[in-house]
Parts: sequence; C-alpha cells; structure tokens
Amino acid sequence: MLSKLTIIITIFCVLFSVSGILGQEYGVITDEEWALEPPVDYPGANAVIIFDIGVYKLTKNTFSVTRHCRVKVFNKDAARNVTEVDIPYSKGDKFKSLKAHTYTKDGQKIEVKEYVKKKIDDTDFNSFAFPSVDNGAIIEYSYTLNIKRYWNNEWRFQKTDYTLRSNFTLDASDRFKFQVTYRGIPFSLQLPGLKQVIKESKDLPTFHLEMTNIAPASDEPFMGAKNDFIAAVSFDVIEYEGQRGKYSYLTPWDELGNNVYEYFISDFVKSKKKISTLSDSVCMGIFEPRAKCEALYNYVHQEIATDIDERNISSIFDVVKRKKGTQFQQSELLAGLLFAQGISANLVFIGTRSQTGQLDHTKRDLNQFNRLICYVQYDSTEFGLDAADQYAEFPYLPVDDLVDQGLFLDSINSKLLSFVHPERKNGTDVGSIIHIDEDGGAVCSTTVYFKGYAKSFLFKRMEDSVSTEKLIKDYLDNDIEIEYDYKMISSSIVREDELDRIRLDVVMKITDFAEDIDGTVFFSPFIIPIEKNVFIKQQRLFPIDFGYVYSNRHRIQVTLPTNMVITNKLSTIFKTFKVGSFKRQVSAADNMLMIKADYSISRAKFSPGTYRQIQEFFEILSEASQDQAAASPIAVEGDGQ
Repeated sequence: MLSKLTIIITIFCVLFSVSGILGQEYGVITDEEWALEPPVDYPGANAVIIFDIGVYKLTKNTFSVTRHCRVKVFNKDAARNVTEVDIPYSKGDKFKSLKAHTYTKDGQKIEVKEYVKKKIDDTDFNSFAFPSVDNGAIIEYSYTLNIKRYWNNEWRFQKTDYTLRSNFTLDASDRFKFQVTYRGIPFSLQLPGLKQVIKESKDLPTFHLEMTNIAPASDEPFMGAKNDFIAAVSFDVIEYEGQRGKYSYLTPWDELGNNVYEYFISDFVKSKKKISTLSDSVCMGIFEPRAKCEALYNYVHQEIATDIDERNISSIFDVVKRKKGTQFQQSELLAGLLFAQGISANLVFIGTRSQTGQLDHTKRDLNQFNRLICYVQYDSTEFGLDAADQYAEFPYLPVDDLVDQGLFLDSINSKLLSFVHPERKNGTDVGSIIHIDEDGGAVCSTTVYFKGYAKSFLFKRMEDSVSTEKLIKDYLDNDIEIEYDYKMISSSIVREDELDRIRLDVVMKITDFAEDIDGTVFFSPFIIPIEKNVFIKQQRLFPIDFGYVYSNRHRIQVTLPTNMVITNKLSTIFKTFKVGSFKRQVSAADNMLMIKADYSISRAKFSPGTYRQIQEFFEILSEASQDQAAASPIAVEGDGQ
C-alpha cells in the first residue's frame, strides 16, 4: 500500500457528464448481476457490492451528495451491514428522492416503506432495513442529500464487503480550489485522465475516480484505525474566487483551536476558581509537583464517574457536586485542579489509535479528534493524562491515546503539538519450574509477570471475573490455548503497583506431559508458548499496530527423575530482524534442563510492506515454542550382558 499523497489542484474538466458516470438506471437489474457468485478470492463472501456511486455537487450556494448503491446478497443472516443502512446527516440537511428496494429471485420488487430517524454517538442517521431479503436477492437504494453547510468530505472506495465497482465524482464550479488527499489508492489511479477541455457553460468542471474489484477492509490481528488505510479520496475546499476577490476556507490550526476553546471550553473553565479549595484539600501535606499531579489525577480517576450525558452539567463545580461528567469534562476538571496548584496543565485534542487514526495535519478537519486529554508540564517533565479511562494509570495514557500529535487548545495560542510519552517497560516475564515424574506426568509451577501496558490485558478480567481460579483457567484455556490436560492445584493474582506489574501464579498437575518412544522421553518445555503466530494470511494490506513496544522473557527449569539424562537439550537460536529480535539459550546438566528465551519488537507500528518479515518472525517464535527436548535412561554398567 502506498503512503498518503496530498496534492493541491484546481478542479479540471473531463469529457463525460454526470449521467455518463452513473451509467446505471435504478431498478434495471441485468442478467449478469443475477448470475453473480462470490468472488474467487472470497468464496465465503456474505455479499458483494455491485456498484457504489457517489456524485458531489458544489456551487457557491449549494452542496449536495447523490448516492446510488446496488448489492447482491449471498448469506442474508450474516449480511446485516448491507441489509441495514444508516445514512448520516446534520441538522438542516434535507433528503430528496430517497428510495430503496429489494429484488427477489422470483421477480418481486419490494419497496422499503419505513425509515427511522435515530442518533448514534451524537450523530443523526436516517435508517432503514431491506424487507424480504433472501439468499440471492439484490438490494438497491439511492438518494440525494442537500447539505446546509459544506464540510470536509471523503469518499471511501473500500467497504467491509467486496466491491466490484466504486465511482466518485465531484462537480464543482471552477472558482473553487481544492486540496485532494489520497489514501490507500495505487499511484496509477491518482488523478487519472484529468485534462482541461472546452465544454458548454451549463456543465460544471468534473473530477472523476473509479476503482474496481476492491478487497474488503476486513478485521485482522493488531489493526489500528481503519481510517489510516481504507482506500479513500477526500476533497477539502481551500478557497473560492468570486467577483469581489478570494475567500479562504482553509482555517489555520491555531484559529480552529482558539474557536474550539472559545465556544466549547472557556465558559466551562471559568469556574475553576471555585475548586481551589478542593485542590488544596486533595494536595494537603503534598509538596512535590509530581506527587500533586498523581493525587489530583487519582481523585478525578477514582471519584468522578464517566457519563456520556452532559445535560445539567454546566461547570466544573457541577461535575464535582454530581461526581460525574463526560470524558471532556473530566479532563477539564483535572486541568483546573492542577492549575489551582500552579502546575501548567493544558487541554489537547487527540484522535485515538482505534477510532480516528494518525493525524493528517494538512486536513483542517476537527473530525480527526475524538478525545480530550490533559497535558502536564513542570520543570523538564511533560506527560499526558486521561482520567476518564478506567484502566489508565498515572502517569501514563491508555494505549489507545498513544499518538504523536494533538491540537493544543488555548484562547489565543492554540497549535498542533508533538509530544513524547514517558518510557515504560511492557511485556511479560514467564518463569516455570517443571518436575517430570517416571510416568511422564509433571508438576509445573509457573509465574507470569504482566508489565506496563501488558497489565491492561488483566484489568477488566480481574474486575469482572467471579474468581481468581476462573480467571486463570480462562487465560490458560482461551488465551494460551494450553494443549495439555491439567488439574490446577493452586492459583493467585497479586497487583504489584510499585513495580508496575501484576503477578500471576499457578501450580498445575499435567498427566501426560512427556511421551516415551522406544525408551526415549520427549517433552516440550514451553507450557506457556513464547508466542503464537496469528499472522496466517499470505497477504496484508493494512498496517500492523501492536499498540506499544514490548519484550517478553521466559526462564524455564525442567527436572527429570535422577535415572534420566538429557540427550537433546534444544538448539540455541539468535535471530535479528528489522521488526524484532529473538534469542534462545539452553544448557543441560545430567537430568536438568535450563532455558532462557527472550524476544522483543523494535517499534509499535509497522507498514504492510514489513508483513512478510513479521510473519516469518512470529513463525520462528511459534515453532520454537513447540520444539521438543529429549532424555534417556542412564546406562547402567552391565546392561545388555
């Protein structure tokens, strides 16, 4: 996949009209479409998008979006993402010519008659479900949406289902100038066939882009935000040149930030003086800036509940009184409490890794942000805090907030801000002591330390699980997928917050740990695998996002009966890749085997171009987890005579 390419162009004219681009008459289903089967590369496809066509029309006074989509359904029970449609809109927008139909194999044309207005996460939707959908049916809808206020727009060619054809067309007055941003689109398709031609005055200059046979944007292991890689093109208006001069649409980041602060934050934080008493109370007897930050963070984190409903909360004082507030309000409260102690604490807009993805600073679009954090600076120390995240720990942001840039908000000095996160040791340390008996059974005592961000793996489970034993059994059976029949003898979980880790201890009895083949005993020492290889697909189009840099360690000691001796101790491995490194060292003495295995990844996020290396690296780790050692009985003098 190619990196994002941003170009500033003036809209050109092309040789075809909008009607020619659409090229599809509503309700006219062809024999070829009825004969469609799932794509060869995706034989299990639940549906295929036959075409998805979008036409954006922009003049000085109007902006409209026309869309026409047709889909063939193969598995009705698993195709709700296409049989149920949610069309977003804003207040003041008006739908025109909205229609939707189901076409059945026996020739029926069934109209959608029920449309429901609903709200999801503060966004309004016009929603409907196609009736009488069966396997083999074709569904179709089209509409025009007249939009009251122009906003930055994006057309996504890639969907969650296989798409045979996707067209995007922009009709706009040549008085507009645009910034065009491509993502996940081959270079050969960018700006295709654009040329200046003479056309009749009634026709608007047109930009057109088409993609065919587009693979679905499927969920894969260690995926970040789909916004970072789904094939799309966006057009952002830069300026309009009218008779009275030029008008700029490209609002600078500092002005955008100032506006956000003024309209959404300033009134709220005016009440910060009211919480000075509270801030002093929380920090009573505390003098060091870091200790004050931690105390105030813990107060908001533990005492103020997160509530998505911001009604009846108009000030910081209301948040304190009600002991609840939105994520934004919790961050604003924390900033106010810190400010009262003379600590520099500013609010920063960020886009989380899973939802909005990497910030594109060329796009002046506030939709790239979805979370507000408190950014603390004192002496030479700086770090971000998100008190609303239930499992975040001071002084670290949650994994989803670990981004490089955000919009620093201020009344007059807003700006894009790059920040560095505090270093943290992340990963797992595994220690196992295994005693193998003469019958091939074993008693295994294992300790696993979950360090740094790896602790979040257990936090919610510790809160929800009915017992420690059940939690550990779930970890062994479903996460580790332990291959042995075992009986748990004892188990415990202990938080060691001062060391930034959680300790898991389990002692288990395994019946058939070792296998005797013709007098030689074979066994795999890795009850807890070094790593499983989840990268099984031959190709990957999307970045690999582990969330954070980590390293894992194994220390294993195996003891056999005294009449046995190690005959195959496993090989030593040293592997270094650009994506990570792996080292396994093995030593043996008589009936005892000792193993040290360490691996680490070099960074948190990798491009699709490194997928083969990552796949090979994890395959080596997986295979090393399955390697078997061997032992044989000690030869006694006189045997065989």
